[in-house]
Amino acid sequence: MEKNLDNSILEAPVINVIPPGPKSLKIIKEQEEYETSALKGVIQAGIRASTFSKEDLADKERLGVKSYTIRDLKYNMQNVIKEINSLEGPTYISIDIDVVDPAFAPGTGTPEVGGLTSFEIIEMIRQLRIGQMIGFDVVEVSPPYDVSEITSMLAANIIYEGISILSLSL
Repeated sequence: MEKNLDNSILEAPVINVIPPGPKSLKIIKEQEEYETSALKGVIQAGIRASTFSKEDLADKERLGVKSYTIRDLKYNMQNVIKEINSLEGPTYISIDIDVVDPAFAPGTGTPEVGGLTSFEIIEMIRQLRIGQMIGFDVVEVSPPYDVSEITSMLAANIIYEGISILSLSL
């Protein structure tokens, strides 16, 4: 059985659209003390930040994580979706709202320009055809930073789309 960072059982590949910045890499580097097999099947899409280098992405790949930058999503979204849809077995999807440009989702702790639009993230989710989706979440929404509540509205819409896909997997 595979283990998660907190030593809990990880039974499903994870599609994780992650925020920019070094915190994600720190988590991956801490994983080195565990078996790298715990990260096989993990796909991270939407990585952007000046703090990431090619070496950082190579470290993730060595640990079994497939990473796509925001450029990959913007210019080759269909290929990324195709790979996600090809996953077999139980699959959990986690959407980090930081992947969306702060013009569309300002209510987050680590906003960074150059992300997806609201339309792009919703269209991406609508194209997912996961056979055994077992769960779905949206993380990093921060109401204190969401004064106009557009981030909350987008997160609610993303959750609705995710639940719709989840219901197709039942």
